[in-house]
Amino acid sequence: MKVIRSSSDGTPPTQSTVQQDVISKDMNKDKDLQGLWSIYCEISSTRGLDLRHALEQWTAQQEERLPCPGPRADFKELCSNGCVAEILAILIAFLRWSPQFEDFWLRLYGSSNDRRRVRRNLEKTAKAIEGLFALFIL
Repeated sequence: MKVIRSSSDGTPPTQSTVQQDVISKDMNKDKDLQGLWSIYCEISSTRGLDLRHALEQWTAQQEERLPCPGPRADFKELCSNGCVAEILAILIAFLRWSPQFEDFWLRLYGSSNDRRRVRRNLEKTAKAIEGLFALFIL
C-alpha cells in the first residue's frame, strides 16, 4: 500500500512528486546495496581477492563471447546509455544457463511428484509421532 503525502501547503501531490518519492527510495536502496558490495569487496581484498577486478574480467569475457557484430554493439550501446556492464553480463549468463536450470532443479530437488510423496510421508510420520507422544503429554 502506497502512502501519498500531500505537499507542505496542503495541495494534493502531483504525479511527478509521487514519482520522485519512488525514485528517491529506489536510489536509497541502491546506495545501501552499493555500500554492502563495497564492504564485501574490502573484506575480500584483505584476504587477497580483488572482487571488482575479477568481476570486470568476467564481464569482459562475457562481452567477448557475444557473437559479432550485432549483440556486441547492442551491449556497448546499452552501457553507453547508462546500463551497468556487470549487470548486463550477469543477465546474459543467466539467459545462457536457463536451458540447463530445469535439469539442475530436478537433480537438486527431485520431481514435483517425488516432493509431494515425501511431504505426505513426512506428514504421516509427524502425525504418528504426535499420537505416540500424546500419551505422555497431557
